[in-house]
Amino acid sequence: MKYFLSTMVGFLLAVTFFKELYLLVPLLLVFIIVYLLKNKDFYKRKEFLLGIVAFVVTHNHWYLSLNPWVGINNAILIWLGISLYFCLVWYVFFYLLKYLLRIPKGYFLIPVYWTAFEWLLSQGVFGYPFMSLYLTQAGSPFQWLAHSIIHSYSISLYLLSISTIIALIITKKITSKLNIVLFALLFFIMFVVATDSYLNKTEVYAKSIHVSIIQPNIKQSDKTNEKLFNEHLEKYLGLINLVIEEEPETDIVILPENIIPALWEDTIKDRLCFSTNLENRLCVFGQPVKRENRIYNAMLFYKQGHYVAEYHKRQLVPFGEYWPILSDWISLSEMVYYSPGGEMNSPISIQSLKIAPFVCFESAFPHFSNSLRQFHLGVVITNDAWFNRNFRLLHLRTAQFRATESFSSFAYSANNGISTLINANGKIVSVLPDQKTGYISAKMGLPTSGPKLIQILFFYLPIWFFCLLVILLIKKEDN
Repeated sequence: MKYFLSTMVGFLLAVTFFKELYLLVPLLLVFIIVYLLKNKDFYKRKEFLLGIVAFVVTHNHWYLSLNPWVGINNAILIWLGISLYFCLVWYVFFYLLKYLLRIPKGYFLIPVYWTAFEWLLSQGVFGYPFMSLYLTQAGSPFQWLAHSIIHSYSISLYLLSISTIIALIITKKITSKLNIVLFALLFFIMFVVATDSYLNKTEVYAKSIHVSIIQPNIKQSDKTNEKLFNEHLEKYLGLINLVIEEEPETDIVILPENIIPALWEDTIKDRLCFSTNLENRLCVFGQPVKRENRIYNAMLFYKQGHYVAEYHKRQLVPFGEYWPILSDWISLSEMVYYSPGGEMNSPISIQSLKIAPFVCFESAFPHFSNSLRQFHLGVVITNDAWFNRNFRLLHLRTAQFRATESFSSFAYSANNGISTLINANGKIVSVLPDQKTGYISAKMGLPTSGPKLIQILFFYLPIWFFCLLVILLIKKEDN
């Protein structure tokens, strides 16, 4: 029975990342934390290891959708290899947790420790933030906590804090009724403030811009076929002209990542100039470019016959876009690998519009949007045709949280779907489904300021209040 329960907990927690089961997450976390508190040797138990394996292999199942591109055997090897890596990572995380639990009242630090681990998962060459608990809360009232002091990770901290307190009550490590009431009041206040903040942030736009996103829906197998490059370019140009004809108020036209997988930037520029009616409109799209002896996965900004700006992808996909360490030392002449872009501390400014660029899964890394400070519009261009719909939904959620954190509208453009327009509250206002050719268009509000001071103070207060309660609780029980 214990093996069945551990497998189901790991499986269900993984499923919540793809389905709207956000209310189930704190319940599962309570079960996990109670187990950790009741079993001091949890890291040695087989059911504990089985739970980790069930979570990781289920969460990473989308790697099997690489089958059409690399074959089923290679897809299984990739899935198992990556899953083994993350099983080890999670086991080390829980193994080190045993030392935390040996500290007097150390269980109060579980939420901070877990949240810090989520942050560490997004750092370095193998940064992988797709396992962060906050992603399970897209569309829930908890999402609005992303405006707080530590952005989206505050949602993970909130969920883990609730679950930890409940687990401590169940295991009778907290017995004071007064403390239980104070904790319940604290979490209720945070929830109400978060929801109220969202409801009151809907009419603060000083200006707007009309954005159109094109979804060409070109099969991945055709996209890399050199014989079809001209045909694909004609399709892009035709869709651009269709957008301008049907939505003449459009200010920005956005296409997905890597529209022609070859060094065609000059050809594309000429064709945009002579074969479209863009005129003074801005056109944004992804395209490989060569600068000196390096090739970059770039986002190009075209206007009135010229590229007015460009952005080079900074967070490359390991092994997919480059080989860590090896790419810098070995010339792989038969394969094309990208070089990472440099540091970026401010958004791209085109006239009075400030744009935050994200290529592919860069939208999953909070520190990229945080480093750009305040911007008007986030633009995510991607090609998720390699993976299944579950991954595409999870990737889309990252853009929703970046919009919520930065309080900025976002345009999310994908080759085969899902393409969306997201408002500054992280809510999807327009969507183009999977495997559909066409476009979406809407007028997007551009906030000119971030959260008000009173809102910021309200979000700081519950976190520090929580810290104060923990200190008082520890002091009281120690006496």
